[in-house]
Amino acid sequence: MSVGDAFYQQCVKRLLRAAWQSEIDHLSEEALRCIEASVDELITTRGDTDEVKDLIRWAETHRDLPFSELRDPPAVLVQGLSRLSALIGKGAVANRILSALPVNYTNQAWPSRMASMKAIIPQHFDRPIAALEVGTWFGLGSTPVWLDTLPTGSSLTLLDCWTSYLSETDLSTGHCIYRAMDDLAAAAFASAARTVRDAETRRPDLRITMIRGRSADVLAQMRAAQFDFIYVDASHYYADVKRDLIACKPLLRDSSSVLCGDDLELMPSPELLELARTVPDRDFIVAPDGRGFHPGVMLAVSEEIPRFEMKSGFWWATGFGNDAAHA
Repeated sequence: MSVGDAFYQQCVKRLLRAAWQSEIDHLSEEALRCIEASVDELITTRGDTDEVKDLIRWAETHRDLPFSELRDPPAVLVQGLSRLSALIGKGAVANRILSALPVNYTNQAWPSRMASMKAIIPQHFDRPIAALEVGTWFGLGSTPVWLDTLPTGSSLTLLDCWTSYLSETDLSTGHCIYRAMDDLAAAAFASAARTVRDAETRRPDLRITMIRGRSADVLAQMRAAQFDFIYVDASHYYADVKRDLIACKPLLRDSSSVLCGDDLELMPSPELLELARTVPDRDFIVAPDGRGFHPGVMLAVSEEIPRFEMKSGFWWATGFGNDAAHA
């Protein structure tokens, strides 16, 4: 199929138009034409790139769906919304659109990972536990999983800095797929607070605590052997992930405690680890064979967690904690 085909361009433009109109009651025709012209330029100038092909395939598949039912738009569409917001001076509106997208630019749990995440706590615990989530963001991905699966009488501590987090390298390249997400800190904090409020109504048996701060500072102040379950997803950068894993291991109660995390899309191999070591300050990269992954997560987990299991990007391990350290 030709990426310049007018039919597919119209599919993309219709979706963008629907997205903007769903959030703006009186968007001018001039603004809509600006959006559509930008899409034309995107498709024309970027030619037969994989991201444009993905955008067009996605537009074709979803061309008959209303915006509220869209699922998993490719990164280029989210990037496009962010760029277009600057073009027509509607940045706040673009943030509302992005925060409303039912996809992983506003949460952390891909649908393919949900089964493993929902099973992890019931498989390991049949008693009240203390759980810690390091990296909550919108509170729409992993957080509801823990809120739904924690045993009665458990506690959950949510830790996030709720601020911009991209490295200078990623910001300077302009190609990071999480650039749009990086601009949503305020919306993410408000969303997480709503998630907690709703959970407190639905599950009054749980004790839920929100802590706003950088994991490097907060984890260092926590008490040893405090948690039975820790989920780590505050950052994708190597130094951050490695520091968080090192800090979290002493916080686990015993060797039956669970340490887990997200965004380990590929199992480590010598070739991938060598590539990851060259880009420790990149959030996401694409390997020569076309597979995308988070190099910092792969490198840090491979160094700090000798044995772990992984399914669809969600990884978990046991064998840490206070008794393991003194065995």
